[in-house]
Amino acid sequence: MALGEALVGLRIAFKAGDFSQAWTYRREAWRYADLLPPGKTRRQRQTLGQYKVLLLAAQRKRAS
Repeated sequence: MALGEALVGLRIAFKAGDFSQAWTYRREAWRYADLLPPGKTRRQRQTLGQYKVLLLAAQRKRAS
């Protein structure tokens, strides 16, 4: 799985409400992003950070 595929899987899992799968895709995406130079993955890293915030907020909302 490549970085782009992991990001697409993350988005699909998030929209489907499957947060455990979304966290798994996010972890995989970070593994691929760490293999590449930060300058080439700036946008992807920002996206991963945004999804972290969204996942945490969605899980808090679901728990309450």
